[in-house]
Amino acid sequence: MKTKFIIVILFFSILLLNNNSFAQRWHSVGRGGHFHRRYQSGIKMVRMHRFPRERVVIVSEKRFNPIPSLSVEYISFIYKGKNYFYSNGLFYDYYDNNYRLVTTPIGVRLSILPGGYYSIVIGGLPHYYYKGVYYKPVDNQFETVEPLVGTIVSDLPAENIPEVKINGKKYYELDNLLYKAIKTENGIQYEVVAKLGD
Repeated sequence: MKTKFIIVILFFSILLLNNNSFAQRWHSVGRGGHFHRRYQSGIKMVRMHRFPRERVVIVSEKRFNPIPSLSVEYISFIYKGKNYFYSNGLFYDYYDNNYRLVTTPIGVRLSILPGGYYSIVIGGLPHYYYKGVYYKPVDNQFETVEPLVGTIVSDLPAENIPEVKINGKKYYELDNLLYKAIKTENGIQYEVVAKLGD
């Protein structure tokens, strides 16, 4: 009888320890339809909230300077029926006799990464980041992807980033994604928190 009692106590002790460990690994955050889970090996998206554009108040406009020419190493290609130019890690189109930055086309594969990229982990998997563009390795190439909510990067490009407010809160918009500035032990960084609807 004593042995059974000890076994039962041990069983419940182990169960309690596992529950505490699980609770420490998983942390859910949710407010206004924006949910994500953080855990030790990375970030897993549950649902990315979409804000309608009519709720956005522009604080500062995009700072965009059209450029008359690209570097000699640029790549020209057609993707999903649109003409793109890829130069120094960024995507452009041609408009009014100038080149202008455009939203990153998702799913494009490139054979090399731009100089100055750095490695990040998204959803527990290795990715690469450069000036607002995210890549994942696929079949010895690098495919442009959209980051998961909760992804944190150390910088955003100086150009093409408007500051916006939604419900009185400040965000930065890039490629239809909303970032918020957060304080970390490495200084101010930027977290993907939501996406803008059409």
